[in-house]
Amino acid sequence: MKIFEAIVDDGNDVFKSKGYAETEKDFKRIYGGNGEFVRVTDITAKYPLDTMKVYEALEGHGFGIVEAQYIKAILDNALAAPVPAPRAPRVRKPKI
Repeated sequence: MKIFEAIVDDGNDVFKSKGYAETEKDFKRIYGGNGEFVRVTDITAKYPLDTMKVYEALEGHGFGIVEAQYIKAILDNALAAPVPAPRAPRVRKPKI
């Protein structure tokens, strides 16, 4: 799974959007439909996921040790296996 940042031109405005998908092609398919992609950049390296930090944050915010370990184990397993890309709802502009 990768994190992408896109510059999108909808004909009226240009905006930046972030999302995740397996490939850039999947990203465009999932998040497309709201304008033209001007640029899509893989920014996964900017957001390293450290499951130990997640564990420590959970434990520090009232989760018990067993619950925090369980969530960390689920996350560790999920990061080791391919995850299907989400289906994002399309945003439709009202007709004027």
